[in-house]
Amino acid sequence: MKTIRFLTVFAVTVFTVMAMSVSVFFAAEITQQHLPPVNQLASENLQEREKAQQDWQNYCRSIGLDLQLCAAACEEMLNVVADENVPVEAKVWLIRQLGIVGGGWVPSHLEKLLDHENIRIRDEAARALANIPHNKAAEVLKKSNSQLAKDALTQHSVDRDILKKTGNETALPQQLPYADESVVTEWMKKYDQLGDFEKAQTLAGLTVRKDKQYLAYAVNALKSNDESLRNAGISAVGALGGVREIPVLLDQAFNGANKELAKNVLSRMVDKGFDDALLEHLKAEKDAGRFEMIADVLSRRYNNSVLPVVLERAKAADTQNRLALIRIAENLAVKENVNDFIDVWELITDRGQRDQAEQIIARLVNGDSEPVVKKRTEKNYADMFSLLGRIGDEKSIKEITDRVFKRSLDAGLSAATPELTAAALRAMCNWPDGRVADDLLLVAESKDFSDTDRIAALRGFARVVSLPNDRIKIKINDKEKAALLAKGFDHAIRIEEKRLIIQRAGQVRHVDSLKFILQYFGNAELQDTVIRSVLDLAHHTDLRRSDKEAFGAALDKVIDVTKDQGLLDRAKRYKDNF
Repeated sequence: MKTIRFLTVFAVTVFTVMAMSVSVFFAAEITQQHLPPVNQLASENLQEREKAQQDWQNYCRSIGLDLQLCAAACEEMLNVVADENVPVEAKVWLIRQLGIVGGGWVPSHLEKLLDHENIRIRDEAARALANIPHNKAAEVLKKSNSQLAKDALTQHSVDRDILKKTGNETALPQQLPYADESVVTEWMKKYDQLGDFEKAQTLAGLTVRKDKQYLAYAVNALKSNDESLRNAGISAVGALGGVREIPVLLDQAFNGANKELAKNVLSRMVDKGFDDALLEHLKAEKDAGRFEMIADVLSRRYNNSVLPVVLERAKAADTQNRLALIRIAENLAVKENVNDFIDVWELITDRGQRDQAEQIIARLVNGDSEPVVKKRTEKNYADMFSLLGRIGDEKSIKEITDRVFKRSLDAGLSAATPELTAAALRAMCNWPDGRVADDLLLVAESKDFSDTDRIAALRGFARVVSLPNDRIKIKINDKEKAALLAKGFDHAIRIEEKRLIIQRAGQVRHVDSLKFILQYFGNAELQDTVIRSVLDLAHHTDLRRSDKEAFGAALDKVIDVTKDQGLLDRAKRYKDNF
């Protein structure tokens, strides 16, 4: 029964998702602004590649679990197929997604790829078309003379015949999206006698038809105890309803079992005055949680009118969720809004939340600390250091490291202002690149600083000195990075920092990194970290082959001692592929 229940919910969810739609213009607008990067889809690093794929799939979910929007995203991403700089693996993965998305709007975008010069792209395009259960896919395959297309067409026909024999294409309520009005009218006469699953399928069909006369059935479904029917009702209300249905959908978005679906529906509904009405609900809302939820919906609708309302609430004296509100506001904000964000940041007292607010502000100013510098006062002067450190431009360096930190060292710590020195150190620990690496190592080495300061400095040093070359912003090669990490290791007070440095060494692609971390292979407290870093380095084929003897011996050690099957499999795979 549990299996049947799962399949039922899944089937209706897919059907109702396919029923939703918005304008192609809106889809393209979202796609152009927020499309994830694609180069990482073909990364040599498996974790990077999986993360890139997950980011793209999360993006599809973030635009509403709407297959038409997903298709619009794929259409935009297929523009990269013509780009010689994008790896074939990335292109193939994107084409495969189009086959999964399906729909009648997809085949025309794949048609030109059937004649692509790269056989892998031609093959994937044909395979994707074979997977799309739509007549247009078959029409596109018929136009091509390639054997790949002919084979795909055969597969397509076989799949469609199976559907016809089971009657799935002609049975009610599946037939509703394509049926005559008289058929729909007769079917709806017996709606109340249907089971929950058939009711859900019926609402999905009405959603496709945009039959607004049946809106009351969708609204009533929101009261159901059946999950599939309730979800179908939410989707149908989104397609058939308008301004008057805002309150019931807001209740679903705040109190319902599927809050995210309700928010997605609200973020895509189209009706005259809908945004204005939603904004009025926001202004009148007293409950902090509901206010945040409505603001999030308006942000997803890219309604700039919500920005001043949200920022005003974020600065209110009794507001508890300031960080959540500026996260929402960031989606719509520009550099000119940074003053308001700084005002909110100054009101946040929790250190962890304050750090996250600083990251938001750093993203807004995009490497230019001038707006932050202009907001400095005698009262907030030291507090601003942490924020300036997140930004990390030349003005910040001159202000923090040159004017305060280095002068403090020259004067002697006992003569320096402790508050400013501590603020400067915290700023350097937050720095986005390696230009403060020397100063951080100086603190880590010095007995004049407290253990707490030395630990923080060493952790910051390990992070910035091992950054990729496009982010480190200092002239330093991988061999030098490995040497600096080894130097920092000698000043680690705790085992935690020793593990961190070994882990970061695994990201510095040089054989000296391998030689450094292998010194600690037999250390029981460090060995697991050493093994993982060895495998991270060995993952890169060119590096592994640059010193087969060193890497071969290191992999043999891993194979001999590790009890983790996943790590063992990786080590054997690398050892077999020199």
